Amino acid sequence: CSATRMGWTNALQAESGRKPLEGVFFAVMSYPINVRGREVIRSTWLKQMTELGAQYKFFIGGEGLVERFFEWESDTSDIVRLEGNWDHHDHQTFKTEATAHWVNKNVEDMRYLVKIEEDVLPVAKNLVKVIPGLPKRGLYAGHVLSNARPGWGKWKLEDEFLWALDENGLYPDYCKGSMYLLSPDAVAALAEHHNPEAGEENLFPFEDINTAMVLQHIGIHPMGLMSNHSSGTKYLLSHDLYMDSPHDVVPSLCENNDYVAYHPVSPWIVQSAHAAESVHQFTCKYFDTDHSRF
Repeated sequence: CSATRMGWTNALQAESGRKPLEGVFFAVMSYPINVRGREVIRSTWLKQMTELGAQYKFFIGGEGLVERFFEWESDTSDIVRLEGNWDHHDHQTFKTEATAHWVNKNVEDMRYLVKIEEDVLPVAKNLVKVIPGLPKRGLYAGHVLSNARPGWGKWKLEDEFLWALDENGLYPDYCKGSMYLLSPDAVAALAEHHNPEAGEENLFPFEDINTAMVLQHIGIHPMGLMSNHSSGTKYLLSHDLYMDSPHDVVPSLCENNDYVAYHPVSPWIVQSAHAAESVHQFTCKYFDTDHSRF
């Protein structure tokens, strides 16, 4: 598996004269407690991405018991602590905008930002198929969700944020927050929108929809990657997209397609998939067996 990977890596570099993911920065949104997950990510898919020229950092909240978890970490040089951020689902808008602010200030010569949650498994050889055709400006791309309505529980939209809905009670189109790509001008817009003094009561509660609304103000709209209307490599295989589907949906999806990313995954799945002959086959088999995910 390693020899095969090095073969296509070297071929891609020879064709272009530079590594195919140079200028691509991964902002991995992590929780302080997930030390095990970061160790696995470093040794698997992030290792492959950096071999192809990408850069990355893990972004965690700077509040709470962070230092206690750092005692278990083998490396903290690749972790950015976002001061003022508590790692909680109510504070993800703050976290995304604070991350954009850090990236805009500290990352030079960036072509694209990949905002990715730590429970996503991206596949390097498929991501490099995406990058060459992307626009250099005005990019906000991923799996686009349309005609979404407010949910229940932690997804309930409080009355003070009903202004975000259109006349039909729908959210604007947005990219699913588990993984999306931004061009530098989109990152700069999110960075400018960041208010380090803002409390969660002042921020729109859902970061992926907030990102869409901030970018909409400067004329940047969500773009879908790799349409589901044809066979081949698709963008995202995610539990959230097929919750109303029958249990045999995974074999039918996986038979003719592979994916740029899979979601959600545990550290064990990531490690096992990379040890297997095929990340796609292993992950699909696991998702098909574990019906709690589909």
